[in-house]
Amino acid sequence: MGAIVNGTEVAWGNQGNNGLATVRFSGLAKEWGFTGNTSLAASMMATTSKVTLTVKNAKMLSPGSLLKIQKDTGGNSGIRVTWANWTNNQIGIATTRGLGATHTPLDPAVPYNPTTTTGGTILHAKLGTLSLDGSTSVIKHLGGRVTIDDKRSLLNEEVGTDSASLVYRADKRDVTFSMDFIVKKDEMGKLFGDMHRNTQNNMQVVLDGGAYATVKIRMKRVEFDLSPPAVAGNDMMRLTMTGRALGVAGNDGINFKFM
Repeated sequence: MGAIVNGTEVAWGNQGNNGLATVRFSGLAKEWGFTGNTSLAASMMATTSKVTLTVKNAKMLSPGSLLKIQKDTGGNSGIRVTWANWTNNQIGIATTRGLGATHTPLDPAVPYNPTTTTGGTILHAKLGTLSLDGSTSVIKHLGGRVTIDDKRSLLNEEVGTDSASLVYRADKRDVTFSMDFIVKKDEMGKLFGDMHRNTQNNMQVVLDGGAYATVKIRMKRVEFDLSPPAVAGNDMMRLTMTGRALGVAGNDGINFKFM
Protein backbone atom coordinates (compact mmCIF):
# COMPACT_ATOMS: atom_id res chain seq x y z
CA MET A 1 0.00 0.00 0.00
CA GLY A 2 1.59 3.25 -1.12
CA ALA A 3 4.50 1.63 -2.99
CA ILE A 4 6.88 2.82 -5.69
CA VAL A 5 9.48 1.02 -7.81
CA ASN A 6 12.78 2.88 -7.57
CA GLY A 7 15.29 0.27 -8.72
CA THR A 8 15.81 -2.07 -11.68
CA GLU A 9 18.55 -4.57 -12.43
CA VAL A 10 19.12 -6.29 -15.78
CA ALA A 11 21.65 -9.14 -15.96
CA TRP A 12 22.71 -11.47 -18.76
CA GLY A 13 25.32 -14.07 -19.66
CA ASN A 14 27.31 -15.38 -16.72
CA GLN A 15 25.64 -12.79 -14.47
CA GLY A 16 22.14 -13.87 -15.55
CA ASN A 17 20.27 -17.04 -14.63
CA ASN A 18 21.62 -20.19 -16.32
CA GLY A 19 22.04 -18.52 -19.67
CA LEU A 20 18.85 -16.45 -19.55
CA ALA A 21 18.59 -12.70 -19.12
CA THR A 22 16.95 -11.60 -15.87
CA VAL A 23 15.18 -8.43 -14.75
CA ARG A 24 14.65 -7.57 -11.09
CA PHE A 25 12.64 -4.71 -9.66
CA SER A 26 12.86 -3.25 -6.17
CA GLY A 27 11.18 -0.43 -4.31
CA LEU A 28 9.69 0.98 -1.14
CA ALA A 29 6.29 0.62 0.50
CA LYS A 30 4.63 2.72 3.18
CA GLU A 31 2.96 -0.28 4.76
CA TRP A 32 3.20 -4.03 4.33
CA GLY A 33 0.67 -6.79 4.94
CA PHE A 34 0.47 -10.55 5.12
CA THR A 35 -1.96 -13.31 4.19
CA GLY A 36 -1.94 -16.81 5.67
CA ASN A 37 -4.20 -19.83 5.93
CA THR A 38 -7.25 -19.91 8.19
CA SER A 39 -10.91 -20.94 7.95
CA LEU A 40 -14.38 -19.69 8.81
CA ALA A 41 -15.32 -20.10 12.46
CA ALA A 42 -17.33 -23.14 13.57
CA SER A 43 -20.45 -21.00 13.91
CA MET A 44 -19.99 -18.89 10.77
CA MET A 45 -22.56 -19.27 7.99
CA ALA A 46 -21.65 -16.76 5.30
CA THR A 47 -24.04 -15.58 2.60
CA THR A 48 -23.12 -13.34 -0.33
CA SER A 49 -24.44 -10.27 1.52
CA LYS A 50 -22.07 -10.71 4.47
CA VAL A 51 -19.47 -7.94 4.92
CA THR A 52 -18.18 -9.16 8.32
CA LEU A 53 -16.83 -12.66 8.82
CA THR A 54 -15.65 -14.51 11.89
CA VAL A 55 -12.63 -16.73 11.26
CA LYS A 56 -10.63 -19.15 13.38
CA ASN A 57 -7.50 -16.98 13.41
CA ALA A 58 -7.69 -13.39 12.15
CA LYS A 59 -3.99 -12.91 12.93
CA MET A 60 -3.26 -14.71 9.68
CA LEU A 61 -4.81 -11.80 7.74
CA SER A 62 -4.33 -8.05 7.37
CA PRO A 63 -6.08 -5.17 5.57
CA GLY A 64 -5.59 -5.63 1.86
CA SER A 65 -5.40 -9.44 1.99
CA LEU A 66 -6.93 -11.27 -0.97
CA LEU A 67 -8.67 -14.54 -0.11
CA LYS A 68 -10.13 -17.59 -1.72
CA ILE A 69 -12.81 -19.33 0.36
CA GLN A 70 -13.33 -22.85 -0.94
CA LYS A 71 -13.48 -22.21 -4.71
CA ASP A 72 -14.93 -18.72 -4.33
CA THR A 73 -12.51 -16.05 -5.58
CA GLY A 74 -14.88 -13.09 -5.40
CA GLY A 75 -15.35 -12.84 -9.15
CA ASN A 76 -11.87 -14.08 -10.11
CA SER A 77 -10.16 -11.13 -8.45
CA GLY A 78 -9.85 -12.26 -4.83
CA ILE A 79 -12.05 -11.55 -1.83
CA ARG A 80 -10.52 -8.39 -0.35
CA VAL A 81 -10.14 -7.87 3.40
CA THR A 82 -10.75 -4.24 4.42
CA TRP A 83 -10.00 -4.55 8.15
CA ALA A 84 -9.03 -7.20 10.69
CA ASN A 85 -9.85 -7.43 14.39
CA TRP A 86 -7.22 -9.77 15.78
CA THR A 87 -8.85 -9.84 19.23
CA ASN A 88 -12.34 -10.90 18.14
CA ASN A 89 -11.14 -12.88 15.09
CA GLN A 90 -13.33 -10.86 12.75
CA ILE A 91 -12.55 -9.42 9.33
CA GLY A 92 -14.30 -6.98 7.03
CA ILE A 93 -15.02 -7.84 3.39
CA ALA A 94 -15.15 -5.27 0.60
CA THR A 95 -18.60 -4.82 -0.94
CA THR A 96 -17.19 -4.59 -4.47
CA ARG A 97 -14.97 -7.67 -4.14
CA GLY A 98 -16.97 -9.69 -1.66
CA LEU A 99 -18.33 -13.20 -1.44
CA GLY A 100 -19.56 -14.81 -4.64
CA ALA A 101 -21.19 -17.82 -2.99
CA THR A 102 -22.66 -19.04 0.30
CA HIS A 103 -20.20 -20.70 2.66
CA THR A 104 -20.57 -23.07 5.58
CA PRO A 105 -18.65 -23.21 8.88
CA LEU A 106 -14.99 -24.27 8.74
CA ASP A 107 -14.67 -23.60 5.02
CA PRO A 108 -10.96 -22.92 4.38
CA ALA A 109 -9.89 -19.34 3.70
CA VAL A 110 -6.52 -19.26 1.94
CA PRO A 111 -4.50 -16.68 0.00
CA TYR A 112 -5.79 -15.93 -3.50
CA ASN A 113 -3.08 -16.31 -6.11
CA PRO A 114 -4.04 -14.76 -9.44
CA THR A 115 -3.41 -16.74 -12.59
CA THR A 116 -0.27 -15.38 -14.21
CA THR A 117 -0.22 -14.34 -17.83
CA THR A 118 2.96 -14.10 -19.85
CA GLY A 119 3.80 -12.90 -23.32
CA GLY A 120 6.71 -12.56 -25.66
CA THR A 121 9.72 -14.79 -26.11
CA ILE A 122 12.46 -15.75 -23.64
CA LEU A 123 15.66 -13.76 -24.13
CA HIS A 124 18.68 -16.08 -24.27
CA ALA A 125 21.50 -14.10 -22.72
CA LYS A 126 24.15 -16.30 -24.35
CA LEU A 127 23.32 -14.66 -27.69
CA GLY A 128 24.30 -11.04 -28.13
CA THR A 129 26.99 -8.41 -28.55
CA LEU A 130 28.70 -5.60 -26.64
CA SER A 131 30.07 -2.47 -28.27
CA LEU A 132 31.91 0.51 -26.78
CA ASP A 133 31.59 2.75 -29.83
CA GLY A 134 27.92 2.64 -30.75
CA SER A 135 27.84 -0.82 -32.42
CA THR A 136 30.55 -0.07 -35.00
CA SER A 137 32.77 -2.80 -33.53
CA VAL A 138 31.96 -5.41 -30.92
CA ILE A 139 33.90 -6.84 -27.99
CA LYS A 140 33.50 -10.40 -26.80
CA HIS A 141 32.26 -10.63 -23.24
CA LEU A 142 30.89 -13.24 -20.88
CA GLY A 143 28.02 -11.24 -19.46
CA GLY A 144 27.11 -8.17 -17.53
CA ARG A 145 24.75 -6.34 -15.26
CA VAL A 146 23.12 -2.90 -15.38
CA THR A 147 21.59 -1.41 -12.24
CA ILE A 148 19.27 1.61 -12.19
CA ASP A 149 18.57 3.46 -8.94
CA ASP A 150 16.40 6.53 -9.47
CA LYS A 151 16.88 7.69 -5.86
CA ARG A 152 13.18 8.27 -5.23
CA SER A 153 11.91 7.68 -1.71
CA LEU A 154 8.50 7.95 -0.10
CA LEU A 155 7.76 10.92 2.12
CA ASN A 156 6.57 9.09 5.20
CA GLU A 157 7.04 11.12 8.36
CA GLU A 158 3.99 9.65 10.07
CA VAL A 159 3.23 6.16 11.31
CA GLY A 160 0.69 4.24 9.24
CA THR A 161 -1.26 5.24 6.14
CA ASP A 162 -2.28 8.71 7.36
CA SER A 163 0.98 10.18 6.11
CA ALA A 164 1.33 11.89 2.75
CA SER A 165 0.53 9.44 -0.03
CA LEU A 166 1.13 11.48 -3.19
CA VAL A 167 4.49 13.01 -2.28
CA TYR A 168 7.97 11.56 -2.69
CA ARG A 169 11.55 12.73 -2.50
CA ALA A 170 13.68 12.69 -5.64
CA ASP A 171 17.41 12.86 -6.32
CA LYS A 172 19.80 12.31 -9.23
CA ARG A 173 19.39 8.88 -10.77
CA ASP A 174 22.35 6.51 -10.63
CA VAL A 175 22.99 4.00 -13.46
CA THR A 176 25.89 1.60 -12.89
CA PHE A 177 27.15 -1.46 -14.74
CA SER A 178 29.49 -4.42 -14.42
CA MET A 179 30.96 -6.25 -17.43
CA ASP A 180 32.92 -9.50 -17.58
CA PHE A 181 35.41 -9.90 -20.43
CA ILE A 182 37.82 -12.53 -21.69
CA VAL A 183 40.55 -10.59 -23.49
CA LYS A 184 43.97 -11.05 -24.99
CA LYS A 185 46.88 -9.05 -23.67
CA ASP A 186 46.99 -6.81 -26.70
CA GLU A 187 43.29 -6.00 -26.29
CA MET A 188 43.56 -4.80 -22.70
CA GLY A 189 45.14 -1.49 -23.69
CA LYS A 190 41.84 -0.17 -25.01
CA LEU A 191 39.93 -0.98 -21.80
CA PHE A 192 42.67 0.13 -19.40
CA GLY A 193 43.39 3.29 -21.41
CA ASP A 194 39.74 4.30 -21.34
CA MET A 195 39.65 3.66 -17.59
CA HIS A 196 42.72 5.79 -16.79
CA ARG A 197 41.79 8.65 -19.14
CA ASN A 198 38.12 8.71 -18.09
CA THR A 199 37.22 8.21 -21.73
CA GLN A 200 33.49 8.36 -22.34
CA ASN A 201 32.25 5.40 -24.38
CA ASN A 202 29.02 4.82 -26.26
CA MET A 203 28.13 1.42 -24.76
CA GLN A 204 25.55 -0.72 -26.49
CA VAL A 205 24.49 -4.21 -25.44
CA VAL A 206 22.28 -6.32 -27.70
CA LEU A 207 20.70 -9.49 -26.31
CA ASP A 208 19.67 -11.18 -29.53
CA GLY A 209 17.16 -13.97 -29.50
CA GLY A 210 15.93 -13.38 -33.04
CA ALA A 211 12.95 -11.43 -34.33
CA TYR A 212 10.66 -10.13 -31.56
CA ALA A 213 13.04 -11.57 -28.96
CA THR A 214 15.79 -8.95 -28.88
CA VAL A 215 16.48 -6.13 -26.45
CA LYS A 216 19.03 -3.37 -26.95
CA ILE A 217 20.48 -1.58 -23.92
CA ARG A 218 22.19 1.68 -24.81
CA MET A 219 24.19 3.97 -22.54
CA LYS A 220 25.42 6.74 -24.81
CA ARG A 221 28.04 8.06 -22.37
CA VAL A 222 29.73 5.77 -19.85
CA GLU A 223 32.91 5.95 -17.82
CA PHE A 224 34.77 3.03 -16.29
CA ASP A 225 35.58 3.14 -12.58
CA LEU A 226 39.26 3.59 -11.83
CA SER A 227 40.31 0.37 -10.13
CA PRO A 228 43.56 -1.62 -10.42
CA PRO A 229 42.66 -5.07 -11.82
CA ALA A 230 44.99 -7.98 -11.31
CA VAL A 231 46.54 -8.95 -14.64
CA ALA A 232 47.68 -12.56 -14.92
CA GLY A 233 50.74 -13.61 -16.88
CA ASN A 234 48.72 -15.70 -19.32
CA ASP A 235 48.06 -14.79 -22.92
CA MET A 236 44.38 -14.37 -22.09
CA MET A 237 42.64 -13.27 -18.93
CA ARG A 238 39.23 -12.70 -17.44
CA LEU A 239 38.56 -9.10 -16.58
CA THR A 240 35.68 -7.48 -14.68
CA MET A 241 35.17 -3.75 -15.13
CA THR A 242 32.58 -1.51 -13.54
CA GLY A 243 31.40 1.99 -14.31
CA ARG A 244 28.45 4.32 -14.57
CA ALA A 245 26.29 5.94 -17.23
CA LEU A 246 26.17 9.71 -17.63
CA GLY A 247 23.39 11.93 -18.89
CA VAL A 248 23.41 13.29 -22.45
CA ALA A 249 22.05 16.81 -23.04
CA GLY A 250 19.66 16.38 -20.14
CA ASN A 251 18.27 13.10 -21.47
CA ASP A 252 18.21 9.74 -19.73
CA GLY A 253 21.55 8.02 -19.19
CA ILE A 254 20.14 4.70 -20.42
CA ASN A 255 17.39 3.43 -22.69
CA PHE A 256 15.98 0.05 -23.58
CA LYS A 257 14.62 -0.89 -26.99
CA PHE A 258 12.67 -4.08 -27.57
CA MET A 259 12.82 -5.43 -31.11
